Amino acid sequence: MLQSLPAKVEADLEIRADFIAISQEIDALKDKLKQVPVNDESQLDRAKREELYWRKRQLVSEELNKWQQIQLRKITLNIKNKAPQVANLPSYFNRIRRLDPPRDRLASSLFLNAPLRSVQGRTALQDMITLCKENPRVAYRPSLRPKRGHCPVSKCAQDMDR
Repeated sequence: MLQSLPAKVEADLEIRADFIAISQEIDALKDKLKQVPVNDESQLDRAKREELYWRKRQLVSEELNKWQQIQLRKITLNIKNKAPQVANLPSYFNRIRRLDPPRDRLASSLFLNAPLRSVQGRTALQDMITLCKENPRVAYRPSLRPKRGHCPVSKCAQDMDR
């Protein structure tokens, strides 16, 4: 779901007549309030300026609501094979896959059309076995694994069980 307006829509909104009129009124009130000491009249101007800011936010909010209504909300099914289009959804795995080499290898080799007794098949099986056997409580980066049962940071050297 969109949380902010696309840049082009925001730029178009900023050149709309009603948005420009509100911005100019806000600027005029801002200049007026800089010159006037705090008193009852300035309080009225401050309240008017706050109302203008609110109207400006409402215009942006209305435009954002329109864009959120346009946006696709549900995962649609592919009619031909009735599979959800999950591959089209954003994924963080491609950014972090290099941190876990067995998962990285599995992601690239699992769907290959190769027999299990081939090199690719045996590698995929070995990676699955590795993932099943490893301790899920702690996942270390390869460079931060404990060395001889101690933390690899020289100043720390704390005992670690894995």
